[in-house]
Amino acid sequence: MNHDNKKTPPPLSDTFKIGYPKVTIVNAKNGIPVHIIRSGTQKVIKLDLIFNAGTRQTSPLIPKATADLIVEATKSFDSETLSTLVDNNGAYLYSEIDRDRVSLSLVVLEKFCDILLEAFQEVVLHPQFSSVDFERYRVKRKQQHIQSLEKTATMAAREFAGQLFGKSHPYGRIIDENDYNTLQLEELKLFHQDFYTSRGTYAIVTGQFSDKTMEKILDLVESIPSGFKHETKDFTPKPESLLVQKIKKNNAKQATIKIGGFAINRKHPDYPALKIVNTFLGGYFGSRLMQVIREQKGLTYGIGSSLISMEHCGYWTIQGDVLVDKVDEVISDVENEILRLRTELVSDEELSMVKNYLQGDILQRFDGPFTTADTYRVLADYDMGLTYFDSLQKTILSITKHDIMQFSNQYLDFKNAYITVVGD
Repeated sequence: MNHDNKKTPPPLSDTFKIGYPKVTIVNAKNGIPVHIIRSGTQKVIKLDLIFNAGTRQTSPLIPKATADLIVEATKSFDSETLSTLVDNNGAYLYSEIDRDRVSLSLVVLEKFCDILLEAFQEVVLHPQFSSVDFERYRVKRKQQHIQSLEKTATMAAREFAGQLFGKSHPYGRIIDENDYNTLQLEELKLFHQDFYTSRGTYAIVTGQFSDKTMEKILDLVESIPSGFKHETKDFTPKPESLLVQKIKKNNAKQATIKIGGFAINRKHPDYPALKIVNTFLGGYFGSRLMQVIREQKGLTYGIGSSLISMEHCGYWTIQGDVLVDKVDEVISDVENEILRLRTELVSDEELSMVKNYLQGDILQRFDGPFTTADTYRVLADYDMGLTYFDSLQKTILSITKHDIMQFSNQYLDFKNAYITVVGD
């Protein structure tokens, strides 16, 4: 697996222009901010409604099941009717959930907008939550959950969250098999009533559309009821006492390693610099972890590092699936690569390569209106706009080899990192 393609990178452009679109923010009558991005050439609309209803709010299966079932059927549209309506009009209707928030999304051609907006409004306000759909969901998802636990990567991700935050922490709780047995339909209805409200909610409208269509979207947004659900949770992490935990998975053909520690989230002014440090470590195909552990040693098909940003914290993490008898060697290699970033200056060639990669990555984030919407969504969660990329670009252009070493020492501490290993 050795691909030795060392080419001299092109010179970094200090006149690099991002060219992101203008964002207009309009406050609906119920206080919900509506972020409007007119982008693209086709008369296609993407409407995202983002609610403060992520898995941190309660036992995580309740928000997850609510998000999944809310787009299945409404009072006027049963599941078959709604699915046919969406498909026949070339639209997409879906939900996504993370620890902090839920997004309900509709993608539709403007000429089919009226009937789809009507259905989407019912999805938001009057989901059916039928007992038939609920029982079918519960049985199907329980089986999928059991099957997913056969994967070492799934087990490692679950255990690592509890190890890092504490298993009772809003970010550390996980879904267990028994949660499917005890889940009640009434819990979903109450959760929808409490959290799918105007409190903490915002909307993003992207694409090309008329002012008349925009008025209809505003009418939909303004129909979302007011809510007064307050959070009183403690987000102070309570990590497990063991820095290293090894979990046996019989007959596993590979082992999954997760390593990580607390850092900063996207709102911190150092985040752009830490993003660059992470790119060196394991943030792209040419990263040090990939070059050493995959390309040179052939111990894994893929290994990488990420920065995970959430509303109340952030952390860095490394994950890879490795040969079962090479776990200790891979962990040692990870430690060594972090140590090198903390004690050795990167080369001019590698610095230039990473800077060029990151400039190209920024351009890809604005490749089309819906990609732009997804890019903007990540920032809007933190009350940030697309000008964040001006700060990122400025940091890319100005960061030095000494800065890389400084931020590596500040944020990458292997000695206090948490390590989860699942394998045979």
